[in-house]
Amino acid sequence: MNNSEIAAVQVARLRQATYRPDIDGLRALAVIAVILFHLSPTWLPGGFVGVDIFFVISGFVVTASLAKMGPLPLGQFFGEFYARRMARILPALTLVLVVSVIVATLFIPSAWLSELSNDTARYAFWGLSNWVMQSNTDTYFAPRAEFNPYTHTWSLGIEEQFYLLVPILVFLWVRLTHSGRGLRAFAVATLISLLVLASALGAAWATENWPTVAFYFIGFRFWELGLGVIAFMLTQRFHISTSSHRIRHNATACAGLTLVATGLIYADPHRFPFPWAWVPALGTLLLIGGAHIQPLDPVRRLFASRAPVWIGKRSYSLYLWHWPVFVLMRWTVGLETTLQQCIAIGITATLAFSSYRLVETPLRHHRWLEQRSPVARILLFSLMPLLGFWIASHVFEHQGRYSFSQVTRNSSEWYVPSGKLPFVNPETRQCETDSTREPLANGWTLRFSAKGCATSSSTQKIYVLGDSHATHLTGLIELVTATLGIDSVIYFSPPSCPFLNMRNPMAGARADCLGYYKAATEAIVTSAKPGDVVLLSSFRLDRWANQWGDLGIKDMRAHLFGAYTDTQRNSVIADARTWIMPFVKKDLNVVLVAPTPVFRAPAFRCSDWFNKGNPACSGGLTQERKELELLRAPIIETMRRISNFDAHISIWDPFPVLCPKSTCSAKINDKPLFFDGDHLSAYGNYILHPSLTAYLEKIGSGAVGINIESMYSYPIKVDSDMTNASQILIKGWYPVEPSHAWSTQEAALRLPVPEQCHANTCSAILRFAVFGASSQRNVTVKLNGRTEEKAWQKSITATSDQLQEVEVPLDPKTSSSVVQLSIPTAASPEQLTLSGDTRVLGVALKEIQLREESTTPLRVQ
Repeated sequence: MNNSEIAAVQVARLRQATYRPDIDGLRALAVIAVILFHLSPTWLPGGFVGVDIFFVISGFVVTASLAKMGPLPLGQFFGEFYARRMARILPALTLVLVVSVIVATLFIPSAWLSELSNDTARYAFWGLSNWVMQSNTDTYFAPRAEFNPYTHTWSLGIEEQFYLLVPILVFLWVRLTHSGRGLRAFAVATLISLLVLASALGAAWATENWPTVAFYFIGFRFWELGLGVIAFMLTQRFHISTSSHRIRHNATACAGLTLVATGLIYADPHRFPFPWAWVPALGTLLLIGGAHIQPLDPVRRLFASRAPVWIGKRSYSLYLWHWPVFVLMRWTVGLETTLQQCIAIGITATLAFSSYRLVETPLRHHRWLEQRSPVARILLFSLMPLLGFWIASHVFEHQGRYSFSQVTRNSSEWYVPSGKLPFVNPETRQCETDSTREPLANGWTLRFSAKGCATSSSTQKIYVLGDSHATHLTGLIELVTATLGIDSVIYFSPPSCPFLNMRNPMAGARADCLGYYKAATEAIVTSAKPGDVVLLSSFRLDRWANQWGDLGIKDMRAHLFGAYTDTQRNSVIADARTWIMPFVKKDLNVVLVAPTPVFRAPAFRCSDWFNKGNPACSGGLTQERKELELLRAPIIETMRRISNFDAHISIWDPFPVLCPKSTCSAKINDKPLFFDGDHLSAYGNYILHPSLTAYLEKIGSGAVGINIESMYSYPIKVDSDMTNASQILIKGWYPVEPSHAWSTQEAALRLPVPEQCHANTCSAILRFAVFGASSQRNVTVKLNGRTEEKAWQKSITATSDQLQEVEVPLDPKTSSSVVQLSIPTAASPEQLTLSGDTRVLGVALKEIQLREESTTPLRVQ
């Protein structure tokens, strides 16, 4: 017999000598637990520990397999081991990955940060997908683990990386043991034990301080496989009589089963892998029992019976196939109903059993292959992931061509990673743009610089600050830079870090969020110059659902209104002054972005024929405008109160552009306005461009939101000029009366300072009336927008329902000023038994006129 035939005979004898049917039965328990957990975590809350059972089994079985080879030459030892492992793992894995890549490309919409899934697939061909998973820091946009078709390959990556180290140590241990150098063999076993201890201690630390890495990193999972290695080494020399130690065997098996069951039922994913991974790991060790245990006790006999063994032999194929089947159903028809779950199990079983019979078994135990040299087999099996990787790369590169999803086929309408919107008319782009990305604190910045402008570029700059609702404006800001020649900087904060969300004060934010925003604020104040714009945009409402499912909020009104939320908003107003005034003192124009529509379903998951019936889409992609305006009202009021701080603070509201009709829709003309339930799409950015451009141009002219073309050259009648609230910035006024605009107890109006007033002394003449029960009312008129702590103000006594006049000097140092009018008390017509009108009314603005030669000098009292 030649060397290849001898090796084949040795492999056959080894397989027979090391086979333990009860271990196959234990594999069946592990894979069923994992499948049940992935199907519905409520069925078996700790089912995820099935992977830990697999780890311990693998460490034990691989060590047993290596030990039974005996002291073979180094090359033959490693060659035979890796050839057999590759035959065991690679054919089925490559098949599953290639099929999953193709089907996922056809049916899973690919747009926002979906590269995580593709990267996981690419690395999975080489046993490194766990490295991709442990490096993911985006917890909202990137596909969550249960929506990534390749997540489950992380555990295979752990095992494959384990195979790079342990065979070397086991080889030394086997050689030293067979040569009679027991002390040195013990030293090797001790070294492995120390590695196990170090890994376990590291896992305990990382669980608290680095949880994602603790879960996926080989260094923090090595101890589980290492326990199996140590268990075999400690027991391989002991041939204990089964009959004389039957009670001990029964006790250890029962104790092991109890521990495993405890883990399957009670394991806490938030305290994992430490300490909960220890429970199933130790239980598995007790169930295995040792190198020479025979399954004669009742527990092990149960695991060694026909049905568990039959499933256990197919556990690898079941594990490989179940996950992509479940994920693909979550993306398409859903996986919530009993019928859908039964269909998922049926598809999984069909694919797994077919794969086991047609691919896994034939290639693993093929006589012709086993007669080839280890090197030849290694080279042959290495071609499989190489070919699979090439196929996957090709499919990913051309997924827009192959996909059935309109989100993938028209991805530029949904999200453009570069920020440059491809469907914009080139003639509107007056400049080219360069982009640079730089780190800042624990986040980063994206800078757009205008160059080669057809017209002169602006010296003004835009700074965009906030959470993902700031960064989702990337396409819009890049286009503004290209059309107006305004350089811009977008600040990308850590995930889920709102900035002035108008609902909660910043003091309650995470430490990493506060650290980033302090660094960003300091960077803006340091680099910006007077006249620059700071655009503040964050998510300021609540969402019914995120990208992955319903959040269970049944009554959004109750969620947003109430005594607690009112108290929080009062705290927000005080808190906002701390964060905004550094910008104001630098004479920067602060623009608060008002809330945009929010939908009950994510548009990108619910826009194709094969996913519209998904339970995640049941909320629909439309909302009644009245309902959304009601939900926005307290946020808008809070923003108005904050904008009263200073003339440099204003509000830009994209809502009317995104919802021009009585029903708001996430799509317009079959193009998406929103990517998910609340983040803008690329096309939504494009739609907002005219609105933001016009707003920025008004800021540059010093007349933000004010429709006064002649700049006070004639008296402005409220009933004819100020009834269009979208064209004039009136804070706290109600411009709904036929002949005047009523205020509440306090209101403010931004007045532009015309160019001629920067050299001459000008004033604005305000004519108004007061409303109330008493005939005499005290009215305080105050001029804000100055850099001094005190401001110009005047108190007058007005007679109810008679036209009053006050002259307000305009500050020549500013481009616009805020005039505040307030009265001590305000009442509604209903309270005064005059009518059924419930609005609380105070001052009625009638007319504004410019006086270019002011008779009232600007003095600070």
